[in-house]
Amino acid sequence: MFSSEDWKRMDRDERVVALNDLERQEAIEQNRPPADVAGEEMASSENGYYDHNVNKIAINNEQLESDEPYDALRTYYHEERHAYQHDQVEKLEEGKTDNPEQTQEWKENFDNYDEPGSDFELYENQPVEQDARDHSTKKMLEYNQTQNEDETSDLDESIAKEDEIAQQGAEDFEAIESGEKKAYNPFNDTGSGGDTPTATGESVTDEMDYGIGT
Repeated sequence: MFSSEDWKRMDRDERVVALNDLERQEAIEQNRPPADVAGEEMASSENGYYDHNVNKIAINNEQLESDEPYDALRTYYHEERHAYQHDQVEKLEEGKTDNPEQTQEWKENFDNYDEPGSDFELYENQPVEQDARDHSTKKMLEYNQTQNEDETSDLDESIAKEDEIAQQGAEDFEAIESGEKKAYNPFNDTGSGGDTPTATGESVTDEMDYGIGT
């Protein structure tokens, strides 16, 4: 799954390619033919649609051109659920559905589908629309959790690195205090016989001399 940073580095066409890659993965898991995902000019109030006649998922270009992937992803997951619903209905007569009772309800709903119009509440409360919303909500929660885990992992690695550096510094300081290691003097002339110091000062042979004059 691509991150928000990945999305920002892509142009619109690359984002469509990424969504088609995601759709192929989802289709394999759902044992259905992958739909073609494409961008389309729509009103700002519209998110997208699934056309089962041509097996196509259309997403509003405004969402594809946004710097954040969330709206486009949410729309994709909603519409790919409709692709799954239609595929299940087509398999109903063959007895190859994942849930025959639920699929029968979807079939009856598709046969008497209420388009979004004057009664938007009626449209939203249809079984296939409720199911698609629930599916997209679940998928987006999983996506957000994955992103948070990645950010937490990066933060943990950064903290661990800082702790490692701090520990090394403390050990070097103790070694200098005990005389086991000589401190690195950046004012020494290493070209006059002294070894070139390493980052930890371990190869320094010249004595420290901060005296000014003789």
